[in-house]
Amino acid sequence: MTKAQKEQIQKLRSQDLSYGEIARKINLNINTVKSYCRRIAVDNNAPKTVKQEKAPINILSCQECGKPIQQTQGRKLKRFCSDTCRMKWWNGHPEMVQRKNAREQICPNCGKKFLVYGTQNRKYCSHKCYITDRFGGRNHDQG
Repeated sequence: MTKAQKEQIQKLRSQDLSYGEIARKINLNINTVKSYCRRIAVDNNAPKTVKQEKAPINILSCQECGKPIQQTQGRKLKRFCSDTCRMKWWNGHPEMVQRKNAREQICPNCGKKFLVYGTQNRKYCSHKCYITDRFGGRNHDQG
């Protein structure tokens, strides 16, 4: 898209023309016009040249390490400063995990009850139980 086309889009948008009308006049794809208008925050009433950045709001600290986290307005609040801290915290607090679609299954080998999550089709509680039940406890390479 040329600089002249960009200026023309801003001008036509300030005249309350729709994305489709602008696209036909300038001979561009409608999605190109839409994305350009959104990117630079062109409004029907007052064209703007630069989209305003979201202002940071309150600063909280990481639940794992306590490091301050800068939050962004209009976004979900961050609880952790990094993926490392997030994984470390969740691995240390398994009781806090809210599993959806969990169902109880009974292992056909040992009879132990275990939870299966989501759409998993697990039959055994562990790989060891699978091998024991399927191959009678011997390694399948041994014959």
